[in-house]
This record gives sequence, C-alpha cells and structure tokens, in this order.
Amino acid sequence: MSTVRDYFRNPEANLSWFKDAQVYEQPDVSGTLLMSIEQESMHRWSDLETRLFGYKRLTENWDYEGADAPRPEIVDSAIDFLRILKIQNERVPAPSTVTISPAGAVIFVWRDGGLYVDAEISSPRLIEWMTIVNNARPTHAVTRF
Repeated sequence: MSTVRDYFRNPEANLSWFKDAQVYEQPDVSGTLLMSIEQESMHRWSDLETRLFGYKRLTENWDYEGADAPRPEIVDSAIDFLRILKIQNERVPAPSTVTISPAGAVIFVWRDGGLYVDAEISSPRLIEWMTIVNNARPTHAVTRF
C-alpha cells in the first residue's frame, strides 16, 4: 500500500487515477499481522463512509455558529469519491479524515509528516485540490470525476 507521501509526491501526475477507476480483485492476504492491517484499513474506510452518511442529517446552523448544511448532491458526490478511493486502496491511502466546512463543502484530508493534501467537494463531481509540502507555498488543482 502506498503512503500519502509516496502517492502525492507529484500530485498533478497522480490525479487521473479516479477518472478511469475500475474494480479489481483484492489479492489473498495471509498472515495474522497482514490480516490485522487489512481489517484496520477496511474499518477506516467504513468509518469514513459512516461519517459522510451522517453529514446528510446536518441542518442549517449545525455548528451553532451559522454553518450551512451540506447539500445532498455534495454529500452524494463525496460518497461516490470515497468509494472510488476505496477501489484504488492499493494505490491511494485512505484519507486521514473527512470533515465538513461551515460553507457546506466536504473536505478529505491526507497528512503524512510535512505533507498536507486536501480534496474539497463544494460542487457536485468537482474536486478542488490543495497540496502543501514542508510548509511551502500551496499548489492547487481542480478536477472533475
């Protein structure tokens, strides 16, 4: 499995993976440690998906500070994106977290040492990427899926 740092070393070259994502057979995994790692990974994907489904229940002012509720089509796009990420699990590590902004956007975050990557979905099927390496100036990209 790739690390976040390995995968996002050249983020613009690696953003095309979800455009042609295909389901593939998972290889057999043997050994207790490897099974434990695989089970932990599956649990992490499940937790992220559960969190996204929970965002569908949010209402206006969900944070008691005037935050917008996420639009259903934004959350649905985020769920679709997460499922594509999960299919690519061998190439793309699970996000560190998924959160929601006060404006109602869904944000996937990867962190690994000095690397920070976020993928923000504020319009259906559109991702705004931001990558910061070792506190350098952020790089941005926009992709559709």
